[in-house]
Amino acid sequence: METPGFMRLLLLLLALLIVPTSQAQTVTEHITSLGDADPVTRSRAACHLSRLRGSAEAAIPALIATLGDGRQVEGNVCRGITSRNRWRWTRQLQTPGLLAAEALGNIGRPSVEPLIAALESEDPIARENAVRALADLEDYRSVSPLIEMLSRESDDAVRAEVASALGSIEHKDAVPALVGTLDDDSALVREQAAWALGNIESPRAVDALLQTLQDQDPVVRERAAWALGNIEDSRAVDALMVLLEDDDVEVRKMAAWALSQMI
Repeated sequence: METPGFMRLLLLLLALLIVPTSQAQTVTEHITSLGDADPVTRSRAACHLSRLRGSAEAAIPALIATLGDGRQVEGNVCRGITSRNRWRWTRQLQTPGLLAAEALGNIGRPSVEPLIAALESEDPIARENAVRALADLEDYRSVSPLIEMLSRESDDAVRAEVASALGSIEHKDAVPALVGTLDDDSALVREQAAWALGNIESPRAVDALLQTLQDQDPVVRERAAWALGNIEDSRAVDALMVLLEDDDVEVRKMAAWALSQMI
């Protein structure tokens, strides 16, 4: 006669066999949904896969293929699926591509190489979302490809996202490329480059950031002041004192904050 202890062990072994199979079937179902024509269905599938994290590795190719879907859906499209979404809370609208990027970030390191390959996509939306995912992953393997991309990318929004990603990864190899981007034609790119240099906190960026305090765009000047305050290099004190007289109130506030970091 079978003992209760034996039965419990048997049930446990059966559960261990059944759950992985069930989860694999679930991943397969969500991969199928990613191929649906409806952007809401695709978005919700991406959120389900995001919740599964590393268990959804098999979905990487399908998620990569979704990166270029920029059709807008409601920002709460994944309500009830995930308890937290890194990008959703700050957006009134979402896209399947953005949610696919987040899922790839949550899957983790296996996504890095496919995402690096996606940087070569002809679709700027796909490139931008691939960069976002790489920023989330903060894997050093992406630093060199992103640095190279910064010099050749033609789309301003994507270029700004690349600068931001390099700042998130915080690798000092990116400093020269970011310094070179401080004179970009796009104010958005200059702003993100200044933020990135401040986040990396490299003293090598101080001289270039001091020049950026004279940028014609007040948002860029404000970001450069923040960067200098974050680096906390005393060489910036005199220039920040001058910035206290800036025409823009937000620039003046940031200059005051930056100076307070050096006391």
